[in-house]
Amino acid sequence: MMVASAMKQLKIRYDAHVDRLLSATCPEDGEEDDVSSPVVVCESISKDAFRKWEDKHEGDLGRWEYVPLDAHFGRIEIDSLTTAVHAEAGGCLYSMILEQVLNIGGVRMVHTLKDRPSQTHDVGDRPQRADRTMSGRLSANTFPNVVIEICYLNGSWDALVAKLHRWLGPQTTVQVAIGVQVCTVRRRIIVLRRGDPPMEQVVDFDVESHAMIPPATFPSFPLHLIYHNGPLPAPLV
Repeated sequence: MMVASAMKQLKIRYDAHVDRLLSATCPEDGEEDDVSSPVVVCESISKDAFRKWEDKHEGDLGRWEYVPLDAHFGRIEIDSLTTAVHAEAGGCLYSMILEQVLNIGGVRMVHTLKDRPSQTHDVGDRPQRADRTMSGRLSANTFPNVVIEICYLNGSWDALVAKLHRWLGPQTTVQVAIGVQVCTVRRRIIVLRRGDPPMEQVVDFDVESHAMIPPATFPSFPLHLIYHNGPLPAPLV
């Protein structure tokens, strides 16, 4: 796994992108901040071998993507460094949901939620790891009930939506998949709820806003879905 080399390439590309933004030479006629194609870390590796490697080197790769080559092997790519924008956007969405929960049941409701880092899960033909997750503390599901994904810089809207749909696939128990695209020319949020077909809400928000994600733009969803397959707190009954 050529991790150090891949991260160095991404750092060079990221710095060049920031320079273009600061010099106002970055094109503004598209909907995505396209830096360049993803960096390939490993041309071919089995899912099992990758999961074992990840267990030993958790955090080394950052925002990796496993691209299936066949039923057993895939390519490992990184399309972006982990940036402050990813962290802020993910934290902002998580806080918005948490605030809705606390507004209903008070501050003690925070103890009804799991507080742990995102885990890697097999969503069928590939492993995936969300930026943020949320579930009831006593939920019996292996998968989180709510996942949050952030799309920034090299991130593609179509790739983001496809990833959210995989989270809601038949192999998982995820109830709500939320994605946000944070680009210089367009920002939007998509909320998908499990269903056949999944229920979808997409909301655009102002790229000039001082807030990373203005609260008024966040589409709501039934909060009881956070506690799927577990006891529902009394204020939500």
